[in-house]
Amino acid sequence: MHAVQDALRILERRIDLFMCLPISSLDRMSLREHVQDIGKR
Repeated sequence: MHAVQDALRILERRIDLFMCLPISSLDRMSLREHVQDIGKR
């Protein structure tokens, strides 16, 4: 059960980080870099 809870916590953190990105003010390359960085966390 811990694995599922850990996975949900990681997913929630990544979604929170993604939602905080200033998407409208980032160019395509910057946005890609930020999203890739979030995926590594």
